[in-house]
Amino acid sequence: MALVRDLPIVFMSIDEPWADDYWADLLAKAPWAKRVHGVIGLDACHKAALKAGGGAQVITVDADTLVRPSFFELDVPDAFIRPNCRVEWPSRNVVNGQVYGNGSLKCWPGKMIREMRTHELSPKGEVSIDHAIGAHMAAGKGSPRVHVPEVHSDVNPALTPYHAFRCGFREGVRLSLGGGGGVHHRLDLRSLPDRQIRRLVACCSVGADCENGLWLMYGTRLGVFMTQASDWDFTTINSYPWFDRFWADLIARRFSKGGATCRYTGFRWSPDELAEECAALGAQLATHFGIEVFDLSAAESRMFKETGPEPMDWWMSDSFGYMYLKGHGIAADHARARRLFDVGVLNEVAASFNNLGRMAEHGQNGGVDTEAALALYEQAVLRGDRFAPHHMANLLRALSPDDQFENMRADTLDWLAVERGFDPLSLADAE
Repeated sequence: MALVRDLPIVFMSIDEPWADDYWADLLAKAPWAKRVHGVIGLDACHKAALKAGGGAQVITVDADTLVRPSFFELDVPDAFIRPNCRVEWPSRNVVNGQVYGNGSLKCWPGKMIREMRTHELSPKGEVSIDHAIGAHMAAGKGSPRVHVPEVHSDVNPALTPYHAFRCGFREGVRLSLGGGGGVHHRLDLRSLPDRQIRRLVACCSVGADCENGLWLMYGTRLGVFMTQASDWDFTTINSYPWFDRFWADLIARRFSKGGATCRYTGFRWSPDELAEECAALGAQLATHFGIEVFDLSAAESRMFKETGPEPMDWWMSDSFGYMYLKGHGIAADHARARRLFDVGVLNEVAASFNNLGRMAEHGQNGGVDTEAALALYEQAVLRGDRFAPHHMANLLRALSPDDQFENMRADTLDWLAVERGFDPLSLADAE
């Protein structure tokens, strides 16, 4: 396995006035880190980062992201260190509480960066407003993106009104197109997956408690509206000069009279006028596209982030938990496996109930608890897990070998496992 502290780390900044402070923070935690600054273009700056890192892989850190010390104690499984696999650790957005790829830490294989042609370098006739790396699937088996279900960084894209607006606008465009990678046409917002809609609504609604949070929400709402309501060329968001002109000519002067002042740039604006325009855009989104966003107060935004639903993408939690449980390509860590399975259980992942049942039955990360194991297996069975019926059957037989009823129940569970696609007698079907 590779240790994070043994891999090249590169900090990427362009025009962020706080970048020197964030760079100093990273350098204090990772003295071996490198920096690229002022490279225009999201594809070009990643190629510059690879060159600066000087290795076969590179971990990239965005200029609005603070890395937690815990990140530098991590290891990366050997299975993920390959030419066609990018590993991502999501960041927590301090403005809206969302946890996903925006501002995430990424470990890139050099081959992928060298060969990708995205954003401003996408081939003529192809649309790219994200790192569309799926084309590299042909280089080997497995997904080209691994989402590690752990948070080791915090991203704040709203340190100035301009940067908040720019980030929000990009996300509004990207999220309203279902993610952005290789999208060629507009989508009906109501056709987006529920999780995508919830994320989009949160980005449009939460953040009034944060400095420049309203600018982030306004940018997101405007990005959604312009993408869905016109034939405007949404690929222009790849151009930083376009954003500069758009801000200066149409946005900044619209709100330039008022009492609020940016602590970095000195830009002044009217918070009341911005709030009115943001609310009006929200009403337009509801009327024309059926997406309801909310004008939350500062207190309501804080409450959402403190008590709202877990925003992390959970689908990899169980897979990573199983790797740590079994020590597949990584050092076994039962406590870490338990935490990851707990995330899966909170999100109703059937396999996580089953895996926690196995841990309880075998005394991993605690003493043997057969009563808890049976309860967890039963929940996994109810949720459709194909392995849980067999594990529950074996435990019932072991606990009550002479109980005819429990043995009949166990036989029925084994039959259910086969019906679901797991044949306990087949060595080829490994769990």
